[in-house]
Amino acid sequence: MRISIEKATKKIIEMQTGGSTPEHLDTLKQNATNAGYLEEDIEVKFVTDAEYAIAKSEDPNEITRIAEQAAKEAEQLAKAQAYIDNIPSWIAVKGAIDAAFIDAKQNGIITKLARVVYWDIKNTEL
Repeated sequence: MRISIEKATKKIIEMQTGGSTPEHLDTLKQNATNAGYLEEDIEVKFVTDAEYAIAKSEDPNEITRIAEQAAKEAEQLAKAQAYIDNIPSWIAVKGAIDAAFIDAKQNGIITKLARVVYWDIKNTEL
């Protein structure tokens, strides 16, 4: 595996698999200069999988992606918790159903439907 990196930022410009000759590194160098990087601003080298993982961990784009992913996951967890925190108790839900649906058949159907939704949102059975 070989990579080209912008020296100042440690941004990975390109990664290619295979190749083991200086010509393969020249290809990366040429691709980077074609993309607008100055030759003195880039580093090209062969890396192992472990070295590539380290380079990725230092890449500002990867750092930003991981931070954005973590923020999105935290937002989703907070939203899910808000749903759980604001759901009325099952006793209150059942009381409202009983008050609205006096007919036993209707009450039974609505209770079953409400229980499924309640379980799904609360993520727990009654």
